[in-house]
Amino acid sequence: MWKVWRTDINLYYVVDAYKGALVLEKLEEHTSREIFFQSLREFFEKYRLKEGDLNDFVAILEKNSGKPVKELFQNLTTSTGLP
Repeated sequence: MWKVWRTDINLYYVVDAYKGALVLEKLEEHTSREIFFQSLREFFEKYRLKEGDLNDFVAILEKNSGKPVKELFQNLTTSTGLP
């Protein structure tokens, strides 16, 4: 099994998946757990039958928290390495 996870493509997947989780964790820390999950619920309700993207979620998060989230999100997602 270890030989499968040592291939390059699988390592890229693991790092990318882990980075995504870390980005969400940083956004939660920045806004508070309560605001983060309130914003998730609002996003899923608003975009239930429509197409929404991460920028839509960031806008909702920014509105609910009253904090600048867009710049943090940009830095976390465009920088190299793990947050």
